[in-house]
Amino acid sequence: MGNLKRNVPVLIASLVGLLMVAEYFFESELLSAIGLEAQNWTIIIAAFALGLAAVGLIRNHSVRIMAKRDEWFNSVLLLVSLAAAVISGLISRESSTFKFIFANMITPLNAAFYSMISFYLLSAAYRAF
Repeated sequence: MGNLKRNVPVLIASLVGLLMVAEYFFESELLSAIGLEAQNWTIIIAAFALGLAAVGLIRNHSVRIMAKRDEWFNSVLLLVSLAAAVISGLISRESSTFKFIFANMITPLNAAFYSMISFYLLSAAYRAF
């Protein structure tokens, strides 16, 4: 049973990935319809995952703030930043506040995140060989 828990998601992801590659390279109404439906479901699942992650983040850091744990003020800063980004994005994606947050906070954080992942993969590859 434990092997099934790992193999079924990998099988589903592989099939959907192959379907998306086939939809990109081959002209077919059936493949286009299936690919569009898969993309729509991906957007829905990603939205729910993002919402669930935001709820978990808020719960975790609210507990830290209420208990006044170590560096609780960083949690306050995180929640205020999250609220500012969400509110400015909901008001207008063309607002100067949202553009500032995206250009000066999200983009550099993405660059730092991807560079850390690259370093981690490089160090893991070095240790493996």
